[in-house]
Amino acid sequence: MKVTQTAFLVIGWIIAGIFVNAQVRHFEDFAFALPDQNGEPIHLSSFKGKYVLVRFWDPSCDDCEKEIADLFKLARYYSDDSLVIYQVGLGPSEALWRRRVEKEFPPNIINVWCDVPDRIKIIPNLRITVVPYSFLLSPTQKVLWEGEISFDRIRALIGKAK
Repeated sequence: MKVTQTAFLVIGWIIAGIFVNAQVRHFEDFAFALPDQNGEPIHLSSFKGKYVLVRFWDPSCDDCEKEIADLFKLARYYSDDSLVIYQVGLGPSEALWRRRVEKEFPPNIINVWCDVPDRIKIIPNLRITVVPYSFLLSPTQKVLWEGEISFDRIRALIGKAK
């Protein structure tokens, strides 16, 4: 009985995620500020006029690890600040996030932490059902793309939009 109930619940989440994720996001959904590793709030809206890659990830997630190579490649390719990478840490351990950010990520990737009270507001608003999940925002604050990071895909989108 429990297995059947769980299966129906999971199927319901998947179906809801498909329909909800098909809806268009607006820049207003990204009007939030989260603290960096020094506790300073970083307002996503402060990057108006630039392309912004907003990446939601969990430092203990295997699928999130698979994107790291492309993420670093993007950070090197766009080191001129024409693309801002705003990486939002989720997960059960802020300490693990902090260790990973301080040791592994280049300084041109902005790393912020999303604690539980902020998650309750942000995650449902953006209709994120899985991590990693990313959004590419245009300088005019439109969502150009969303999904898993691919260097070639993001570079092509920015090239087309320019």
